This record gives sequence, C-alpha cells and structure tokens, in this order.
Amino acid sequence: MNYVFAKTFSELNLSLQIKVLKELYQTGSLTHNTLREMGVESGKGLLKELHMDLVKNLLNSVDFEVEKNIMETLKTEDPDFAAETMKAMFTFDDISKLDDETIQKWLVQCTDDQLTISLKDSRKYLKDKIFSNMSTERKQNILRKIESSPAGSLDEVYSAMSDLINILREMEAKGLIVIQRFD
Repeated sequence: MNYVFAKTFSELNLSLQIKVLKELYQTGSLTHNTLREMGVESGKGLLKELHMDLVKNLLNSVDFEVEKNIMETLKTEDPDFAAETMKAMFTFDDISKLDDETIQKWLVQCTDDQLTISLKDSRKYLKDKIFSNMSTERKQNILRKIESSPAGSLDEVYSAMSDLINILREMEAKGLIVIQRFD
C-alpha cells in the first residue's frame, strides 16, 4: 500500500476511514468528494499512486512469465504506461542494485528473522551484497539460522520479503534514503 495514502488514511476519523474502505471496495476508487473530506487538495496524484500500487501488487503476484509477457506487450501497446510501471516496480532482488550506504541504513531497520526467512533460498549475489554490508557477527548469526531452520512456506517468504521492501519504501517516503529505480 502506498505509504502516503496509508499515513493519510490512518489520521482520518473512524467514520471517514469506513467510508473510504467501503468506497474502495465498491468502486475501486474514491470520489472527489471523499478526497476533499480526506483533506487531499488534488486527489489525482494520490489515486494514481494508489492505483499503481494495485498494478504492482497484481504483477508481483503472477508467475514471472506472465509478468514478462504483459510487460513486453505493454512496451509495444502503451510505452508510457509500461515505463511508469517498470519504474514503480521494485523487487527483493533489486536490493542487490542499491548502493552500500542505502543497504547499511536499511539493515539497521531489519530484523534477523526477516532476513533469515528472506535470504534462505535467495540467489548468491543477493546474499553476498547484503552480507557484505553487515557486521561479521550478524552475518554469522543469520547464516547459522539459515542452516538450522527449515525452508519457510511461500507465504512466509513472500511476507518477509514484502516487509523488508516496505521498510525501504517507508525510509524513502521519510526522506532517509533515495531508491534509484531500475529498468
């Protein structure tokens, strides 16, 4: 969920929160009146970000081949939308493309349990990048946990990875880091 939208939503009174939830459920969007009630001057940008989050979540939920076919077709049929979607998408593997300083700041916010679940079956280059940005003691602790723990369910792994990505997004929204988008 978009961090700005979630923050705005959490500050609303209960009756307006319920109205927003019902409207999103029933129509998939929000009316201009509801956006005004939320105190959002121009809801177009907020809705565009919220809708892009839905697009990202949907694309992240399908098989890689399905996603690839969709994106290749979009590049031909609607290059602007394809480019906007590609910029918005960020996967757990993309962490390996971040600079060391950003990864170090992010690691401070991550728990060893989240990292253990997420890294257990991750690619070597990703593990190497993350481990190279933490203390030897923490790395050894996580490696011990990885070796001694059974593989997590797909839901557990996805949830841990999503939580770790959300930490990055929240840090970016707060201005603590800048995440470069990768094509």
